[in-house]
Amino acid sequence: MTATKLSKIKTDSCENESQIILFGGAERMLQRKGIRPESVNVAKLKSESNRLCMQKDELNSSYKGCQRELTELDLIQQNMEQFLNIQTEQGKKKKIYHKNRHYNLLYNLWENTC
Repeated sequence: MTATKLSKIKTDSCENESQIILFGGAERMLQRKGIRPESVNVAKLKSESNRLCMQKDELNSSYKGCQRELTELDLIQQNMEQFLNIQTEQGKKKKIYHKNRHYNLLYNLWENTC
């Protein structure tokens, strides 16, 4: 046998061994929870997992849309404040917060000492 064939066999056996260990651990965990591994409906679990993944994707896209809308509204508010030459204390804090969230804490500490 060549060295490459031997290393491939070793790699395959290591992968198989790790899968056996993983599946054995999963079986023991199910048994501790009182679930018989033979009674688990894998197709039902996969369909539920797919449904939850689709729901997650929908929620993520909705969240990103809300983030874009919030960014647009913040920009409109900043433009209106600039147009009306209004700078509220809240607007100052928000501007600093959006520039870098970490500096917001420092700004609040500095503001409290003054």
